Amino acid sequence: MMHPPSRPGSPSASSHASFASGSAMGGRSPAVAGAAEAEAAQPSSPSSRLLSAPPGAVQPRVGAGARLSPVASSSGPRLISTSIGEADRLRPMPATPTGAPPPRGGSQYATSSNLSVGGVGANGSQATVAGASGAAQAARPRRRVPTPRGGWRACGAVTCSLIMALMLIRTVFVMPVEGEELEVAEDEEAAVVTTGSAPAPATASPIVIDDSSGGLYPITSTSTAAPPGPAPPSATWQTDGPPQVGGGLDESAQEQAAIAAKNAKLEASIFCAGQIGCSTPFFGVNLGGWLVLEEKLLPAMMQGAQDEWEYTKSLGGPLDAKAIEAIHHHWETFVTEKELDELKAIGVTHCRIPVGYWLVDYDEADGFVSGGERYLFRLLAWLKQRAMKAVLDLHALPGAQAANSGSTGRRTGTAQFFLNAALHQRGRQAIKKLAGLILQMDTNILTSDVVVGMGFVNEPAWDYWDTSPGIKELYEAMIPEVRKILPREKCAIMLSFAGPAMRSEGMEWLTAMRNERPEEFAAVFYDAHIFHAYGDNDAPGRVWREDVDSCKTCCRDPALLQPLVRAGLPIIVGEYSVETGFGSNGTDFQQDYLLRQLSLWASTPGIMGSFFWSFRTLTSPSSTSEEGTPASLLEVMASGAEVSPSLRGSSSASSPPTSGMCPKEDLAKCPDIFPGNVLWTDDCHWQTA
Repeated sequence: MMHPPSRPGSPSASSHASFASGSAMGGRSPAVAGAAEAEAAQPSSPSSRLLSAPPGAVQPRVGAGARLSPVASSSGPRLISTSIGEADRLRPMPATPTGAPPPRGGSQYATSSNLSVGGVGANGSQATVAGASGAAQAARPRRRVPTPRGGWRACGAVTCSLIMALMLIRTVFVMPVEGEELEVAEDEEAAVVTTGSAPAPATASPIVIDDSSGGLYPITSTSTAAPPGPAPPSATWQTDGPPQVGGGLDESAQEQAAIAAKNAKLEASIFCAGQIGCSTPFFGVNLGGWLVLEEKLLPAMMQGAQDEWEYTKSLGGPLDAKAIEAIHHHWETFVTEKELDELKAIGVTHCRIPVGYWLVDYDEADGFVSGGERYLFRLLAWLKQRAMKAVLDLHALPGAQAANSGSTGRRTGTAQFFLNAALHQRGRQAIKKLAGLILQMDTNILTSDVVVGMGFVNEPAWDYWDTSPGIKELYEAMIPEVRKILPREKCAIMLSFAGPAMRSEGMEWLTAMRNERPEEFAAVFYDAHIFHAYGDNDAPGRVWREDVDSCKTCCRDPALLQPLVRAGLPIIVGEYSVETGFGSNGTDFQQDYLLRQLSLWASTPGIMGSFFWSFRTLTSPSSTSEEGTPASLLEVMASGAEVSPSLRGSSSASSPPTSGMCPKEDLAKCPDIFPGNVLWTDDCHWQTA
């Protein structure tokens, strides 16, 4: 974690996003998230989860006992889903009578309960379903071919044979016949292709598929709510159904809307864990100070050393037995099963784990002790035993990605990672190697399905956003490379945009890339870091009051998040804390502060979860929080208070949901927030009148 202060009026501050009026209320609908949760609950092998489905592949949902067969058409085989019974089986229908042309569009199929499904042709002809009861009989196409002699009956044997042959040829190639009519019974009613998991009765009505969108999305659906997370950019969510992607949009727009809807469902489900399911923002914590030592978190251990490199050097260097013993003892004892059990007891389901490049690309000349990967493996195994998930974040890159930060492993006066070509290239290789390590962990039965995300670089210096090499160039180059190793269905990518400020350039770029390259940028999240310390509350000349942080959380911070919400970006709050910049303010204050923040995350559309900074610290009587050591989550919750599921957005019967954001505060007393003028350093005070 690093927090370069950004003062109002500075170039950095002026680059912050402008914001629209109104608070980021709303919350996440569980409708589609619940479906994603059900899919995530299906058993699968580690290897199968690593296989990426082809772009645009359909994942049809049918009865539990149904088997899908391909529907032939001129555009190639597709899978379609129909409302069929649990025991139904799809099987080929008997061949059509000799001399009769086959139905237009290809093969027909039937089930053991005499349910037939008609094929869908490239010309958009209807598919029909008929039940055994005969309530909805399948419509047979009746062709009338005008001839000079008045039709089929008047033709001779040779003529009939020739016309029949021509008709067969035209049908196979789906060629229209001049004067041809396709008649369907007038009493047929249009039905829907159900997208839910519940099967329909065997006597289902005929279905009508909007084939202009490739058969991927029906015009109507049994779903009554929009999926959680951001809505597709090219479709508007209706209050009574999903986006109307068929009709009113051209073919490319329909395809874009379909892809965006599919990506939104994936992004809402990729972090699902434990009992909270997919409809609830997860509650996570950072394991800061463990595999990357930070002096602010470990003052009792580091004894004045500014970073891990300096601490190791003070003990004789990376090959000295004293340094090796000290670092390995820290890895062994700082995170144990005891801490994980305590975290789980208060509701934590996810851990963000900062790592240094030397974990995957070790060179003793860098000045760091080796061997951390063994402890990481053990931790991931512990997390799996507790049904918890992890994100691995590359906190430190060769040469440092930001100046004067101890969290980069070695504090430097400049961000050499962006200034030295060799160091930058080595950093890119470290990103790929970390992705490879995640893949390796996922193929081990002890640690499979634990790591659900990775971060490329933590809080890079924003001066290098558009340089070469720079942040934007790094992200554009490495996302395709990482996706060759880790498919989007397996691992989210979290992109950091330089500290606690919301960066408008990064937001606009990520929005554009997700629109231009939706398949490649699926499951790529905006990693927001939101703090009230480190240059906000404690800005020069500012006097802190106890109501400042509640006002900022409930009134100002929703406006800070509003541009991300309006852009439809999926968001992870990668770091936040209860720090005020003015030392410890008591456990009761800190718990209220934390719960207000959790209510904000749960009330903001697009936020999938959050990671508190950090889980524990090592302090001594001579080194207190007044000197910069942040309050840890275990300290804040030391009184035994549990983070109720209701504060994370759950709607279970045992934990009724809260009334929304900051339920204990009177939001009518929020000060006026003017669009275009909100900065993360702005002060905030409740109105008294």
